[in-house]
Amino acid sequence: MKSLIILPFLLSAIFCLNPQMEEMIRTRVKENGLICMSKIGATDGDVAPLVNHQVPTTEAGKCFLACMYKTEGFIGADGSINREGSLAAIEPMKDMDQDYYLKVKQVMENCLDKISNGDNECETAVIVHQCVLAEKENVGLPAIEMD
Repeated sequence: MKSLIILPFLLSAIFCLNPQMEEMIRTRVKENGLICMSKIGATDGDVAPLVNHQVPTTEAGKCFLACMYKTEGFIGADGSINREGSLAAIEPMKDMDQDYYLKVKQVMENCLDKISNGDNECETAVIVHQCVLAEKENVGLPAIEMD
């Protein structure tokens, strides 16, 4: 159990991720996740793929992801990709960890340049998430574990 608690901090040190940044992201994801799970009616099983850095497969999991992305501004109120909101959402990272911010910005810009909206907000969220997973791998952006 202790190793599960220590692992994210070791990974942060290896990838030079600011521990405050990691904790801020983890806290926001957990807080918004609880709200979105309740709002959507998603179960732990619906969101489990996301915890494992994969794409959700159930409709509730996809719509949970849409709720999360809408909360952060990546998807607008109309359910479409929100370029301005996406870039504004990552701006607070800039002062905390410049290197991490630049990698996240690169991921966001790459995805925003090559993806388009899905048939509905849940499908749009999946399209965004698939791109983010692929692009963060390309730029060497570490995954933040949600212990």
